[in-house]
Amino acid sequence: MVPNKPPVITPEERALVKDAIVIPAMLEFLQNDIRTVSQMGLKLDLIIVKSLQAVEQQIISEHLDVRGELRRRGIKLYAVERSDAGLEGHYVCRGYRHRISLLWSVVRTEVLRKASRYTGVTLTGGSPA
Repeated sequence: MVPNKPPVITPEERALVKDAIVIPAMLEFLQNDIRTVSQMGLKLDLIIVKSLQAVEQQIISEHLDVRGELRRRGIKLYAVERSDAGLEGHYVCRGYRHRISLLWSVVRTEVLRKASRYTGVTLTGGSPA
């Protein structure tokens, strides 16, 4: 008897899992940056902090949407581990266990892409991602 192959995870589902891992890291980065800017005593610190807090609220909203969509699709992210290399997520999709590893360089790129989209700040010569 041939064992059943696990169902294929769609690229959209994989992107949702990736977002569910990256967004909490992004929120942590934002909170650290807000705290750092608040302590620096800059002349325009209030503007910078309020801007970062607005981005934080948008990211929280996106995180809730992503979690809801994962739940709707029956995907459960049950662990995220940090290492020197990056983040590793463990999840169950349609009854099968999977894992995804993201190097810190990938996490940083994703965080910058999302921040660019929320702030309207272009990181290259083109428009925000």
